Amino acid sequence: MSLSIIGMGYVGLTTATCFAAKGQNVLGVEVNRDKLKNLKLGIPSFHEDGLNKLLLTNIGKSLHISYDLNSAILESDISFICVGTPTIDGEIDLSFVKNCLRDILSILKNKDSFHIIVIKSTVVPNSTDIVFKKIIEEEFQFKVGKDIGLCVNPEFLREGSAVDDFMNPDRVVIGTSDELSEKKLISLYECFPGVPIISVSNSSAELIKYTSNSFFATLISFANEISNISEKLYDTNIIDVFEGLFADRRFSNNQKDRAKALPGLVTYLKPGPGFGGSCFPKDVKALAACSTSLSFEPSLLNAVLKVNEFQPYNLLEHAKRLVGSLSKRKVGVLGLSFKSNSDDIRESKSIELVKLLVHEKAIVYAHDPMAMKNTRDFLKNYSVNYEEDLQKVVSKCDFVFVCVDWPEYKNLDVVVNSLNPNIFILDAKLFLDKRKYKHIAAVGDCRLAHD
Repeated sequence: MSLSIIGMGYVGLTTATCFAAKGQNVLGVEVNRDKLKNLKLGIPSFHEDGLNKLLLTNIGKSLHISYDLNSAILESDISFICVGTPTIDGEIDLSFVKNCLRDILSILKNKDSFHIIVIKSTVVPNSTDIVFKKIIEEEFQFKVGKDIGLCVNPEFLREGSAVDDFMNPDRVVIGTSDELSEKKLISLYECFPGVPIISVSNSSAELIKYTSNSFFATLISFANEISNISEKLYDTNIIDVFEGLFADRRFSNNQKDRAKALPGLVTYLKPGPGFGGSCFPKDVKALAACSTSLSFEPSLLNAVLKVNEFQPYNLLEHAKRLVGSLSKRKVGVLGLSFKSNSDDIRESKSIELVKLLVHEKAIVYAHDPMAMKNTRDFLKNYSVNYEEDLQKVVSKCDFVFVCVDWPEYKNLDVVVNSLNPNIFILDAKLFLDKRKYKHIAAVGDCRLAHD
């Protein structure tokens, strides 16, 4: 089968490149001319481990990317829609998907064979079977299941490990409404032997995606809520608290070495600055808005968002409890991306913290191994000093927030103790060894290490 993939953003390019690496014939479509030029040279517009090498290996061979949507649709059997679905005031905006769908359908008027359209963009439940199906059948007079297949195939890619997630999936979710489309999509994914394929309705597939992201976002907010409570108590250590939780046999049935057998979900049960990125905030808000539109108040989802929005303020107040006013103080923020191994600053809590610090009239110094350019562009109206050299931040500042667990910060003590041992540090990611610093505190613990 030949595949056309529309939209060479994070999901689309990863999907196209990985399918091509699996031996599929892939026709990618990108309307941005500058981005297209770079892609043909094997240069993606974002950082993702392993993607650049995979793109260079397959571009011009099993992967062809062009501006020509018409040829891509006519020469393919299955089209994946991978365009953006942003939120506006919390509600999902389907306009990009609808416009893309209409463009595809206009081309399919000149094609006689059965064509499958797959929604890979994240859309709220009922979007495919109600909104998109109506466009297909009422506006273009095609019959879903007879003339055209309409399916949902959500992605579960984590930034920083997207290539590995795609090439080694733990499951493939396929939403379909007709047997022919279901069989063809299952056949496509046979290049991933041994991977469970979950075949459900379109709406169930849509809800699976939102349920997954909302679940992990809930774990993060739960951990932060417990951490915030811990800060108010006497003589508690949040790391000890969660280790006590994880010792419960319901986390692992490996009684001999339970610590090594803990499931991956416990990595989300860890206090920090809060969740960010392109998925969790957007998807929780969209599901909450969808729920409200159905006359059901999503109390838990709203609470998850409320806790998350509070975290940068909590970090700021934590710092004030340690050193008093931050006005005119030189304050460093280490880590600007929403997570390590990524240059993505979308919904980053570090960025929110920087804004708060500027508002507090602090003299802000920022550092990140990958996200400096994106931050400069985004915060161009804020007075921030950007330092490429980590040592300069440490030597200049009175106080430093460590907001992202970049490997470069793991041995921060070497720099601190040689240049500025009296600097105050707030470890927002709980990954520094407190014994190596003179003045350090962590989320969940407002005491200084020397007290």
